[in-house]
Amino acid sequence: MPVKVPADFAELTGVDDRLLVSGWGTRPVNIFYLTEKPADHGLPEHLARYRLPVEASLKLNDIVIDEKDRGTGIGSQLLDAAVRYADIKGLPVWMCVAGERQGEGEKTNTERLVAWYKRYGFEMADDVARRRFEIDCRSHQEMVRYPHGWVPSFDELLGNM
Repeated sequence: MPVKVPADFAELTGVDDRLLVSGWGTRPVNIFYLTEKPADHGLPEHLARYRLPVEASLKLNDIVIDEKDRGTGIGSQLLDAAVRYADIKGLPVWMCVAGERQGEGEKTNTERLVAWYKRYGFEMADDVARRRFEIDCRSHQEMVRYPHGWVPSFDELLGNM
């Protein structure tokens, strides 16, 4: 299964991403995606000037641990490394949270995941964060964490936009 992290992830966090993908069938990490989104997204200047600037950020796409290895701390180690990486880089990190399964089971699982991410400083994304980072999670829960837990005030945001 796929693992995708920024090129300097292992160096800055001490987590060797090669260990996450070795040992087919025996490794506990099914999916771990942490991708960097540049501020400009490569928009042509004539289009970029008609919209709010989008800030550089990290998107935590997925952390999926094999079911038999859940509860062993592997997911917490990965999330801790992702948060540490974001703090070192001075970048906010955001995600779309959706529990697995269907119906009521998905809702319960999503609530559990939201509580877990909050322990690491993530908060529910507001409209300003959605615009700043182009967050569009459709029906999933949108969460954001600012570097070192810093959350900007509305006045600070207006000064930066």
